[in-house]
Amino acid sequence: MGEKFGLIICVWMILLWGNCLGRFVVEKNSLKLISPESIKGVYESAVGNFGVPQYGGNLVGIVVYPKQNQRACMNFDDFGDSFKFRPGALPIIVLVDRGDCFFTLKAWNAQMAGAAAILVADNRDEPLITMDSPEQDNTYAEYLQNITIPSVLIEKSLGDSIKKELSRGEMVNMNLDWTKFLPNPDQSIEYEFWMSSHYECGPKSDNQIEFVKNFKGVAKRLEQEGYTQFTPHYITWYCPEAFILSKQCRSQCINHGRYCAADPAQGYFDQDYSGKDVVIENLRQACLFKVASDSGMPWLWWDYVTDFATRCPMKENKYNKECADQIIRSLGLDLTKIDQCIGDPKADVNNPVLQAEQDAQIGEGSRGDVTISPTLLINNRHYRGNLCKGAVLKAICAGFQETIMPAVCFGEGFEANYERLENKDDTAVRTKTNYEHLENKYDTAVWTEANYERLENIYDTAGRTEANYQSLENKYDTVVWTEANYERLENKYDSALVVEKNSLRLTSPESIKGVYESAIGTFGVPPYVKTLVGTVVYPKANQRSCKNFDDFNVSFKSKPGELPTVLLVDRGDCYLALKAWYGQKAGAAAVLVADDIDEPLITIDTLGNARYVQNITIPLALITKSLGDSIKNALNSGEMVNMTLDMTRSLSHRDDQRVKYEFWTSSNYECGPKCDNQIEFVKNFKGAAQVLEQKGYTEFTPHYMISYCPQAFVLTRQCKLQCINHGRYCAPTPEQDFGNGYVGKHVMVQNLRQACLFKVANESGKPWLWWDYVTEFATRCTMKENKYTKECADQVIQSRGIDLAKIDKCIGDTAADVENPVLKAEQDAQNGNGSRGNVTELPTLVINNRQYKGKLEKGAVLKEICASFQEKSQKTEPSICFSEGHFPRDS
Repeated sequence: MGEKFGLIICVWMILLWGNCLGRFVVEKNSLKLISPESIKGVYESAVGNFGVPQYGGNLVGIVVYPKQNQRACMNFDDFGDSFKFRPGALPIIVLVDRGDCFFTLKAWNAQMAGAAAILVADNRDEPLITMDSPEQDNTYAEYLQNITIPSVLIEKSLGDSIKKELSRGEMVNMNLDWTKFLPNPDQSIEYEFWMSSHYECGPKSDNQIEFVKNFKGVAKRLEQEGYTQFTPHYITWYCPEAFILSKQCRSQCINHGRYCAADPAQGYFDQDYSGKDVVIENLRQACLFKVASDSGMPWLWWDYVTDFATRCPMKENKYNKECADQIIRSLGLDLTKIDQCIGDPKADVNNPVLQAEQDAQIGEGSRGDVTISPTLLINNRHYRGNLCKGAVLKAICAGFQETIMPAVCFGEGFEANYERLENKDDTAVRTKTNYEHLENKYDTAVWTEANYERLENIYDTAGRTEANYQSLENKYDTVVWTEANYERLENKYDSALVVEKNSLRLTSPESIKGVYESAIGTFGVPPYVKTLVGTVVYPKANQRSCKNFDDFNVSFKSKPGELPTVLLVDRGDCYLALKAWYGQKAGAAAVLVADDIDEPLITIDTLGNARYVQNITIPLALITKSLGDSIKNALNSGEMVNMTLDMTRSLSHRDDQRVKYEFWTSSNYECGPKCDNQIEFVKNFKGAAQVLEQKGYTEFTPHYMISYCPQAFVLTRQCKLQCINHGRYCAPTPEQDFGNGYVGKHVMVQNLRQACLFKVANESGKPWLWWDYVTEFATRCTMKENKYTKECADQVIQSRGIDLAKIDKCIGDTAADVENPVLKAEQDAQNGNGSRGNVTELPTLVINNRQYKGKLEKGAVLKEICASFQEKSQKTEPSICFSEGHFPRDS
């Protein structure tokens, strides 16, 4: 009888699971192989259900397949392997094989070794699945929430192709793209959270309620401000008709087997709760949300759930209606309406709310069926990643269009202007977790579960041993650069990023009088002459300056006899450049942005692609939250706040009264808006630069950013195409494709030619000829016209009367296995010196060993150079500083 009954239970459970299986959709993202040519293209990958995918962004890196520990089931330190970032190199994406241990352990070991992301190659030919974390296993609970790198699964065929190229010594460069992961259907984000009211069944349940508690504040704010529409959901199933009268259905179901939940896991408490208790509480929470929504306060659901989890736990025998009703009353909700919604759980009738929940589990469009609890859906797409506040908020914010992004997206550490990535520097979570290797050597693949227990023999976990699987040999540790030098690296890769600061003096009122620091924006025109004295105004409306002040009938234009207006605004809601633009349009002389969190000052940057950015002419500076609060308090008290924005010491003065400045550039001027801006600046600034140099006021040096190819890849096709002198000096292959076959080494040779031309011209006493050559070369020798050649360059050189033989001798044999002194010096110069910091992006302007922050435009740059002179008399300051129309003698 026992065996027969057991068989009935097994069949019943399989039927239940079968009904839940439905249509599971694997969430995928775009994976682009940039090189080598043989596997170049776009592929699909499945996003892991842990870690932190970079929603709204992308990750460019190089792929490494380790020589040992290829399944990443052990600590890489035991093998002496490290994937940590090195200066001049892209982040490392480590490729590992599926099998032998949990996916999460692979990711954790890769993260601990310094990898920026992990690719797991499947070990058999099958459709992609979602990698999940182990269910209800405390052994791994500690490190699961500390996994911060993204993880993806790729097909076996793609994994084999990558390994094959690596085994041949090729470099494999990859771009993981999450920019279009979430659709932007309108101005509101719709998201759902599928869960259970039973929070005491192990690590996953702990994580579920912990997320609800931590995300509650953010969720309520987004909902109350109209940015989101949130709906909680509860997974239920029904009992097959043949088993309605069985003990199991009676224990786990209500309404005659229509709505069921698993019995609570044993071992967490002594009280005798069953699945139907969970279903009833699920229904109560769903009804509470319905009643709260009908009353216009759907966010009260968050208050109820967090309070219920704290006050009504099963282990204290308080998981009941009495405890729940006390909380409902405390929230001011109509208890009668909720009870009416719940109805009679014993009646042989449908419950409209739970019926709707079951119907909602069925997938629509790209969403797929909901089969796992917890599940988060954002704009009808399954969220994959850590269920933690920061990661989820980042995903939600990625779903907004940039122009309507809510303030909370900027206040929680995700502002695009400076890529303040949450927890990137949190070393506390990166400590090594002690763990024991599980005997079970099977992957946790995607599963569907009716009673939240794993069916080992059905859902792709058994039979995952690696018998007869042989890995292709990989002879090299892949560490290489590509376009990292020409793209801004995330903060954790900026080894010596320097925030340029200036002095801000409050002259009144007495209570806050003093000198403070502020951080200069990388746009607008800072007053690099003496000072800007003005009166601070904090607007009553539009305090984040994200809308046109004309809409509020507000103007900051100074009247005759008044000091200029310095507009104080709050950080958040929109790009910082937009704040400056609206402030400028309203007549402000400068904009101060008060930070919204307590943190060190950072450089205010911009995306730079908006049309208005190039028209910003007023200075903008960031101040600390504490200073902003102090100014607001003084203004609220009716005090007048006067301030002086002092830029006189932003740049150091040299004893020899000459200004030294460097311009880091590239000879490829046809790569898009930033390159257009770069060569436009060179053309416009040429006249002023030559006058300053010829009269001895300045000492100018051009520089070129250079990478190197790792020794192991010197003979690869990629290095041969992008490098000269046997991989010592490299440049990225041009992004633009004119069909002329230009590659990185052509850019590298031209960079060297320009550096050598400057050297020869400088030795002949005419360093300013560099400006003539570069502007003429950019006009006459374009890639587009197939004239980016030595022949065209030589014609320009000869027209300038420069010794061509000396330049050729300086260039030397670019195919030789030798160092080039000029390029070696360029590489060394990239490393930071004193207050300058490392040079990590193009173009970069450095004046008196300080990186310039502001518009790359003739007037703004000249103004800053002129500000570097000691103004004791007109003799020490060039006349050009007074004839350009931008530089009054007095502030």
